Amino acid sequence: MAASKIIVVCSIDLGTTYSGYAFSFKADYERDPQNVSMNSWKGGKTLSEKAPTAVLLDPKQAFHSFGYEAENKYTELAETDDHHNWYYFSRFKMMLHKQKDLKREAKIETQDGKVCKAKKIFTFSIKYLKEHMEEAMKIRGLDIRADEMAWVLTLPAIWTDSAKQFMREAATDAGIPGKQLTLALEPESASIFCQKIPSNKFVDQVTSVSTLIEPGKRYVVLDLGGGTADITVHKIGRFGDIHELRSASGGAWGGTRVDEEFRQFIVSIVGQAVWTKFKHKQMYDYLDMFREFETKKKTISTDTSKNIVVRIPVSLTDILKKKSNTTIQKALDKAGYKDKAENKGDKLFINAELFKSFFSSVVDSIISHLKEIFEDPTSEDPPLVLMVGGFSDSKFVQERLKAAFPTKKFVVPMDAGLAVLKGSVMFGFQPEVIRTRVCQKTYGISFHKPYIPGVHPESKRTVIDGDVLCKKCFLKFVTVGEKLEVGDKREHSFIDTFHSNERKKITEECHIYTSPRPDPTYTDELKCEKLGTIFIYPPEGGWPPEMHGRVVMEFGRTEFRVTVYDETNIREFKSSFDFLT
Repeated sequence: MAASKIIVVCSIDLGTTYSGYAFSFKADYERDPQNVSMNSWKGGKTLSEKAPTAVLLDPKQAFHSFGYEAENKYTELAETDDHHNWYYFSRFKMMLHKQKDLKREAKIETQDGKVCKAKKIFTFSIKYLKEHMEEAMKIRGLDIRADEMAWVLTLPAIWTDSAKQFMREAATDAGIPGKQLTLALEPESASIFCQKIPSNKFVDQVTSVSTLIEPGKRYVVLDLGGGTADITVHKIGRFGDIHELRSASGGAWGGTRVDEEFRQFIVSIVGQAVWTKFKHKQMYDYLDMFREFETKKKTISTDTSKNIVVRIPVSLTDILKKKSNTTIQKALDKAGYKDKAENKGDKLFINAELFKSFFSSVVDSIISHLKEIFEDPTSEDPPLVLMVGGFSDSKFVQERLKAAFPTKKFVVPMDAGLAVLKGSVMFGFQPEVIRTRVCQKTYGISFHKPYIPGVHPESKRTVIDGDVLCKKCFLKFVTVGEKLEVGDKREHSFIDTFHSNERKKITEECHIYTSPRPDPTYTDELKCEKLGTIFIYPPEGGWPPEMHGRVVMEFGRTEFRVTVYDETNIREFKSSFDFLT
């Protein structure tokens, strides 16, 4: 679609714990890039710019609700023990990061173990947010044609190509036209956002952001979300454009790791059997328990010395009593927490140091990785760290990182959890601001070359139409760590011969591979991965004796593109390329 038709950019941020949308009109953006509209979601007595990433399906697996509405409805059902046939999903985004061999038919589980197709849940979520945004525009009296809207969907930069394709397909299934959809990498969106906000919008009231982020300056974008830590090193070009110095990296070091540590703490007290029964039979109390923990963990700082009080549901105490004939206090003492936690009524008084330990594993992982980044010469020793994402709002995390790297300047925008969402709208208007990206892997294709005895292994020897060839050779297009301009194309020309009648009817296949190594020799080496295949179908009447072709890979964008050109028959093939088979 021609960019000139676009009058509004709409962005959807489907997060691990919270999700939302934002939009801005071109005329408003040109006057003030910060003029980004968002929704206010009502959760109880509070209003927030994001809603919980929660989806509820009815017993027939039809969509019922999303966000606070899904949480509240499921809680009501659980309160009356009517929830067992319903399907409640929350914090499901991480499955795309965890599943290394992601398939289109991948499944996810509900809180109580029921199974559903993951694509269905992601599609429902995106569709709900899309339609909610469109309705919000209508309520404002805005009449916008579909071809005047550009859509942006945010994704972690560390995600695989298959995860990116999974999200794109879910978005198109949700009704977003593929040609109008752009995938935005979360650290890049946050980087753009931080350049465009005034200094009084940062937690530390920095004197001038423009002096921190100006041409030539290097900085780390530390995007700490609910599920992952997504870390990229950027450098500002002479015209304010952004260049990636080190490819995106990170891991499952988001805020939900703290929740998991707390869960393991409770399980170590009551035992797995008690916990499982509590989770499945007392869903109302289970959800309420973690809602309260979410608020408690935001109050912690490194200086906190008082006990943290967390409510222990009576239903959990009762199940423990019936199953193990013991009390919470006795279970605490037995588990080794006698001087670290105390039970009084329905409250658990947790020693401050024990509570802080719930953060230790995830924060230690972030610190260790940041140290690796600072020591990497390709990072050019960045003096500044921009902290964004909801987990960056944690004072404890901020203070631990500052203490670990006293010579670095840590800058946190107010409402750090909205940096990605607002920045992705800005990216939608100015995607060209991202100039270079660093290749995360070595990319290439599988091909045949003349077989040389003593050089090539016998296991690779094959004969095709009388030619003795070495199969499964890795033909490299780009190398891991290579800096690529957006839209950079690499190509390889080839000639295929079809002498036999059987060969003239075959479908040719172009297999795409990646490797973490700079110079792989064969596609079946350790850690080489097949990304997918492009199928080149024979023309009507079969292949001619010779077919001249080209394989073109386009790099540097948020999505990887491959096209095979049949130049003999003037055709091209790309739509069959599939990361999810």
